[in-house]
Amino acid sequence: MAKKQLSLEDVLNYVETLLYTQFKNVVEHYSQKQSSDFSNTLNQLVVSNFEQRLERLEVNTTCPSCASDAVVKNGKRHNIQQFKCKDCHKRFNRFTDTILEKTRWHWDMWVKVLEMVINHYPIHDMMNVLVNDYGCAGIDYKTVWFWRMKLIHALAEMPMPQLTGVVQVDETFVRESQKGSRQLVSTISKNTYRKPRYGRQPSQYGVMGSEFATVITAVDSRGYCVCKVASLGKVSPELFFDLFDEHFDNISYLCSDANSIYEDYCKLRNTPHYVRPSNYIKMIGDHGYVIQATEEFEKEANKKVLEHLYV
Repeated sequence: MAKKQLSLEDVLNYVETLLYTQFKNVVEHYSQKQSSDFSNTLNQLVVSNFEQRLERLEVNTTCPSCASDAVVKNGKRHNIQQFKCKDCHKRFNRFTDTILEKTRWHWDMWVKVLEMVINHYPIHDMMNVLVNDYGCAGIDYKTVWFWRMKLIHALAEMPMPQLTGVVQVDETFVRESQKGSRQLVSTISKNTYRKPRYGRQPSQYGVMGSEFATVITAVDSRGYCVCKVASLGKVSPELFFDLFDEHFDNISYLCSDANSIYEDYCKLRNTPHYVRPSNYIKMIGDHGYVIQATEEFEKEANKKVLEHLYV
């Protein structure tokens, strides 16, 4: 049977469905066969794609220096639209003061790198993904490291969300560490000598002592999360109020363990408080609750256990 001959229209329609990495492979294959260089064209394509996205997001619609909206177009440079502020007379473009400034990597690659940063990929694994899946031949360790740090700093500068509805809150404790420091400072008192620690050594003051940092995390029913390092040692109700009250927006009730700081906050704000004991899993397990229920009869039995305990 004779092979179907593709028309130019069929080829164009197919190319339109390709991802950028696939399209890039097609262009590079064609350039090798024709001994032509299309790298500048591909770079212009990447820049144009970013510029359109930033324009839709209304990035730098006002002057990034003085926030004035008296902005006019000021020609193009390297195919990037330039703007000029009438008030402060400074020039800028859509990329000014963003993490995308001077980038030559496509949007799809940025999204993938962000995903890998959030999921704590090692840098060598990130390099392998970029080289094998996205054709970033020649990318080195230093480039990926700087790329990763750009995203980490950008994530750190994002404002904390407003939590609403049902909010769960709990704390954890992290031992203070001064690894690598030649001048160890005691967190107990100024006059106490801070001995270097070798291996795991228990603290004589416990997790509520000043050798442990208290990290408090609150999450609402939508999955939005606020996490803050509260203090070294025990947290006071006043400190919890100062750190988290601005992030609570008309919450339905607060769910926590029996720590008194949460009860004090709920009384102050007249917010319903549901206390889930720290030994909750053990407690319901003692009453016959199956933690990893898979069968329907187990789920029904779990429902009856909870109704017996809480209804």
